[in-house]
Amino acid sequence: TSSPNNIVVFGNEENLSSSQLLKQANKCEFYNIDDDKDIDDIIFLDLRLMACEENKDLKVMEFSGMKVLQGIKQANPGNQVIIFTASSKSWNLKALIDNGADEYYLKESPLFHFSKEESRENAKHLVKTIGYCYRRSYLRKSYKLVEGIKEKINASPRLNENNRKETIAQLDMAFHQLLKITGTNNRDSFAYTFVAFEFVIPLLCKHLSAVGSNTPKKFEDLINTQLATSDTKLIYDGKQMIQARNAYMHGNKIALKSNFSFVFHEEGILKILKLLDEVSQLL
Repeated sequence: TSSPNNIVVFGNEENLSSSQLLKQANKCEFYNIDDDKDIDDIIFLDLRLMACEENKDLKVMEFSGMKVLQGIKQANPGNQVIIFTASSKSWNLKALIDNGADEYYLKESPLFHFSKEESRENAKHLVKTIGYCYRRSYLRKSYKLVEGIKEKINASPRLNENNRKETIAQLDMAFHQLLKITGTNNRDSFAYTFVAFEFVIPLLCKHLSAVGSNTPKKFEDLINTQLATSDTKLIYDGKQMIQARNAYMHGNKIALKSNFSFVFHEEGILKILKLLDEVSQLL
């Protein structure tokens, strides 16, 4: 099985001031990801990055690590972050998850005398947590694709304001749905989300008055006539996405198993987003 290639550990060994620390965080690669470069699969982030925080009775939202977490997630909600914390208070842990932490790891303090069995189970949990976050690292690229598509839609002279708003709202809804996919029994969740993204195709066909007796033919007209290009591979790929959607919605198990099994995995999400990105470049 594959494993994380890049893990960044964000700490504060230099004991920087709060303002210096946050400035350093803003320069980190996970704030401005370039797909052409090696990127970090998972970010380990300490909740208390400042030495002065150790002996202060701070609310969880006041910790420097929480501020960095919010910046990381604001830059890209798909960034996978595991928080390291010595606090086992349930309200602190809930606040971490509520503010975007994907998982957390409880650091062991010598003051609390963890048994060997407790340490072993804690380590197993960390390994499981890393695996979970690594499997969700596709979210980072998905978000970047969605934002790029939205940017091109907003800039399109072919679409009016209402067209743009409706299409972007559909993309936002689909991505929000994607972020909610957790656990391992999630085949249908991926398929529902694939369908939500695929719905952008008939929306664009409608907005640009593409003609045809069905959606595949309308998509062909959209590319050939309305967008005035003869990209046969793009037309083929688009029809594949439409057929995959139809196979799932109509319960065509044979077609799903033989040709379109990708709708049940993150592979399908990246396929439909890459297609939408290509189409949006023509708008």
